[in-house]
Amino acid sequence: MNSRWSLVVSRWRSSLHSALQGNHHNFNVRRSYALLGAASYIVLGGGDDHQFVISGLRIWQESMDLTVEIYRATSDFPRHEIYGLTSQMRRAAVSVPSNIAEGKGHRSDPEFVRFLFHARGSLLELQTQILIARRLEYLSEERADKLCRSGDEIARGLNALINRFRPKAA
Repeated sequence: MNSRWSLVVSRWRSSLHSALQGNHHNFNVRRSYALLGAASYIVLGGGDDHQFVISGLRIWQESMDLTVEIYRATSDFPRHEIYGLTSQMRRAAVSVPSNIAEGKGHRSDPEFVRFLFHARGSLLELQTQILIARRLEYLSEERADKLCRSGDEIARGLNALINRFRPKAA
């Protein structure tokens, strides 16, 4: 990777880290997709017809948005939950777009589907944790509902991708 793209990736990572920590409320998530897309294209070798730029996948973008929202929501959790529910929710949220990206990086449909199933499992884990946070009154009913609705949209998209790429039974 040349130094120009290293700088793009470095700036994107730094901006995303700041946004996820709640230190930079004007972070433009959509702009970061463009940067990550360009960087991913270079890192993954780009150029042939089989190449896939992960930022172009709507479900990955939506799961990235949900991850940022989870980080923001959990920043208001009680301090004693930092190594408990806060950490678990953040890890589950990060796992969704990470598994989508990793699966696509394997460049085979069966592997992609396997990682989509992992992403779906992490999403279900996250939705359960959102409900737990609601019961503990760490999240308002409105915020929990919004997060769960976002998760439902992502789940529908994951199911559609799984059905599209899963081998058909004979």
